[in-house]
Amino acid sequence: MTDDIDMQALSGATAQKAEQALSAGCDVVLQCSGKKDDLRSLETALQPLADKALERAQFAASKAAASPVDIDETALLEELSELLLKGSA
Repeated sequence: MTDDIDMQALSGATAQKAEQALSAGCDVVLQCSGKKDDLRSLETALQPLADKALERAQFAASKAAASPVDIDETALLEELSELLLKGSA
């Protein structure tokens, strides 16, 4: 998954950057500005998830939807405080 493809970290048109990201191995391209022209260019340039990319996305979604592990928040906050104290010493 990319970061926002229009963060201006890369040069080129939005669709070109998205195609390059997919060629580099990303399965998902994020375009966060919501600019209609950019979204239209992506819509014509890109294809829906399929094959292995779709399988990976479905697997990730199933893990994200799973019940969270019980966490002792108080113990974690105490541990964080201890670590921060050690780091400032």
